[in-house]
Amino acid sequence: MQRMEALEWVSIKLKNGNYLFLSSELAVPFLCQQFCIDSGNVADMRSIPEEMMIDGRKGLRKFTDILDDIEDLDKNIIIHCRGGLNRTPVTAAIFLVEKMNYHPAEAQIVVEKALRIRKPGYTLNELGLYCVPLQEMERRYTVRNAPALYKKSSPHMREIDEIIRQKQLWYGPQ
Repeated sequence: MQRMEALEWVSIKLKNGNYLFLSSELAVPFLCQQFCIDSGNVADMRSIPEEMMIDGRKGLRKFTDILDDIEDLDKNIIIHCRGGLNRTPVTAAIFLVEKMNYHPAEAQIVVEKALRIRKPGYTLNELGLYCVPLQEMERRYTVRNAPALYKKSSPHMREIDEIIRQKQLWYGPQ
């Protein structure tokens, strides 16, 4: 197996102690071998259209349908697309919210911090293609967790409050 450049992938340590790897398609064989990840824990996002806007609930469903196929949430997971910088991080944010019950703003912060290792200054959905599915995901989270939202604390609450104040949550480039 050829040597894999570190900038082809990044990892996020999940609250359950395992890792979520965000990568380009080139890094998948390396990550599977290096971290003993079964193919059932690899989410391939290449079927999501790369260069087109995706509608709300239908668009979110395209992401969650692929995430529903992940076999074991208690093991390391890989999410990848072709380049690993647009669909993959959007999917990672959706995964963190939908499957790991992160707050949407916390998911955005965690994904952006991880991706800034590969691309300094990275912002989630920087091409603005997936705004509506991300907004739908945020709406679903709010409906699902409405009573608990005001009690929940997070290590990133100051950053979350700042993002909300700046109204930058999920709307892509300003």
